[in-house]
Amino acid sequence: MDIGLAIKKFRKDRNISQEGLSLSCNISRAHMYKIESGKSSPTIRILEKIAKELDVKVYELIKYCEIGE
Repeated sequence: MDIGLAIKKFRKDRNISQEGLSLSCNISRAHMYKIESGKSSPTIRILEKIAKELDVKVYELIKYCEIGE
C-alpha cells in the first residue's frame, strides 16, 4: 500500500472531504488527488501537515502502509 491510500483511509474515517483537507494543508485539491491516487508523493513537510490535520502521527500513516487493513 502506498502513503496516498493511507491518507485517504484516515481522511474518510474522519469524514473530512478531500477539498477540506487540501485547504487546511494549503495545497491544491488537484495535488491532494494526485497524492491520494499515488500519482505524486508528498514531501515530508506536506506529509506532516496532512498528519496534523488528520490528528495522527506521520509514523502512523507509514505503519498503516506496511500493515494495511
